[in-house]
Amino acid sequence: MQAKEIITTHIGLNRKCCFLANENYNHTNTPNTYIETSNKMPENYLIKIKINSQGLREDEDVIIPKPKDVYRILLVGDSFTFGTNIQLSQLLEKELNKRLDSLIKFEVVNCGTQGFSSLLHLARLKHQYLFLEPNAIIYLPDLTDVFEDTHRYNFFSKFDEKGNLVRVRGSNRIIRAKRKHQMLFKSLLQKFGIEDGTRDISSEDYGGPYPHTYDHSRENEESSSVFTKQEINFSLKFISEYIDIARENDIHISLLTYPHLTQIIPETLVYPISSFNRIHNRLFEYGIKNLAKRKNVSFKSFFPPFKKEVLTGSAIKISIDNMFRFFIRSSDLVIGFKTKEDLIDYKTGAIILKKGKTIHSPESMILKENNNNNMVEIEPESLIGHLLIDRTAVSDELQVGYERRITKQTLNLLKKHNEQKEFFILKPKKLYFNEDIHLNDQGLLFLGRGLADCVISNPLKIIGYNISKN
Repeated sequence: MQAKEIITTHIGLNRKCCFLANENYNHTNTPNTYIETSNKMPENYLIKIKINSQGLREDEDVIIPKPKDVYRILLVGDSFTFGTNIQLSQLLEKELNKRLDSLIKFEVVNCGTQGFSSLLHLARLKHQYLFLEPNAIIYLPDLTDVFEDTHRYNFFSKFDEKGNLVRVRGSNRIIRAKRKHQMLFKSLLQKFGIEDGTRDISSEDYGGPYPHTYDHSRENEESSSVFTKQEINFSLKFISEYIDIARENDIHISLLTYPHLTQIIPETLVYPISSFNRIHNRLFEYGIKNLAKRKNVSFKSFFPPFKKEVLTGSAIKISIDNMFRFFIRSSDLVIGFKTKEDLIDYKTGAIILKKGKTIHSPESMILKENNNNNMVEIEPESLIGHLLIDRTAVSDELQVGYERRITKQTLNLLKKHNEQKEFFILKPKKLYFNEDIHLNDQGLLFLGRGLADCVISNPLKIIGYNISKN
């Protein structure tokens, strides 16, 4: 099956969607394309995409040579930067031209491409972005870059005799094919007793929707494996070279990072099909921060404001009866919960979800529309990993406080001290799509406002623009 997919991928039999293979930086957005689709979008989100002739998500082509009265900023990243119907580049451009007192026009170009990573960003800088004549680049690395560089794109990369990246050969079906390639070739090498020194990604992992993509971030920060260190350093090498090339071409560069939801709340609460019940590490972010410090490059992490915003959600009340059964209002049910009774659509009488089944995004959306406040019994294990926000102490053993997560021990102590009849858990503020890796519109607006404030508070540091000289 893997071999069949590889063959059909490379001879172009599979649908390319809005991506086109590129022989210098693997793939690009298909030029001169307009798409309106909800196909494969989380929560049936209807996205509208326009790609210019340069393969960039812009309504018009970027003018070359650059007009003298334009200060051009490239916003470089992957699908987070590419955006939804909300684009970080548009938000930043609007705020810069509105809030900075300047006669010059700020132009922010969306250089986000889905499936891109540090390797591809560097290749595209060399083969395209330099020719766009930017004054500044804001580079947003992503947590997934670590997996993609080592296990997807390294296979397609060509380096010169000094180890410098020359190009990344093209291939289609970027989301799945690269992992299939790596798994197949690695298994073939192992059969012949040849080890390539990389992490084994052919085995089953924790069952999430992105197999092995998070291997490096699931490890403990204090005791990460050799593989994680190698993978992170491999990606950092390309970010370092990116910085050097930008400076050689008199382009101001800054690095900004944002968190995945799995770095704020346990993975099982984000992806109920996963069995990994801990929060992901921030090792890649720390590596980027240290690199920026060594290179004297401006760095900004949006992890603190995102964590604060996500954790300022609403409270969900959990009731406990005399038989130690847990109940919740059906309107408060969120993804990951399991109920001990069928969930019924009170308008039609149809069964939304049978008892014992896990609630996923489609059922969650139906329950929200139903607006039914009936009490429903839930499986106690559904509560594991959630944040307790009731500050009342049950006993000296069990202090129920903010950021204390529910564990099996918590449930045992609640049963032992059965005078506790209710408590509250946090429903995180929804800045990400349900069961998906990406920010939703609200999350992108939050990041966009933070990005604009960051740049405007210190334009010289972030984009190299000196207001006093202009």
